[in-house]
Amino acid sequence: DFVNTLGLAATGINGWTVIASTEAVDARDNTNSNINIDGVGTAIFLLDGTTNIANNYAELWEGGFNPARTININITEDGTKLNTGSAWTGSTSSGTLSADLGLGSGQGLGQAGDIQDENCCSFWVSSSLTTLDHTLHLYALSDTITVQEVPEPAALTLFALGLAGLGLARHKLRR
Repeated sequence: DFVNTLGLAATGINGWTVIASTEAVDARDNTNSNINIDGVGTAIFLLDGTTNIANNYAELWEGGFNPARTININITEDGTKLNTGSAWTGSTSSGTLSADLGLGSGQGLGQAGDIQDENCCSFWVSSSLTTLDHTLHLYALSDTITVQEVPEPAALTLFALGLAGLGLARHKLRR
């Protein structure tokens, strides 16, 4: 609810879920991005809408990021870019519970990911164990967003003029 409220307020898009594992639910199941259940999936982008971090769920969870590019998963819900920090995940690089160190485990330690990591692969989700007395960020993933192309106003105008012209020609034929 926390990340959905922030995501909805910032983007107007509902359906945000935290990318984190608990003792009861793996992160990949919580975000409906488990390749074994939800299929291959779709491309995943940062909140800027242009930075592709993974082409599908397999790349997201299996460390399949393209090593030729460096990706920082570092944009907050208000568009601010972070240069450093960590995010609670409770997860391994495959999106499963990290050795009973999921969120809410009460173990005194939790699994965190490295926000500023530029070394590809899985460090964004599983880089360090951190004591629970730290305040860290959370990652979130929205439901799939479908972008539809909207015709340019000029194209709509030409189409409307064409229809009007046909209507006028038809009207003249009736006289």
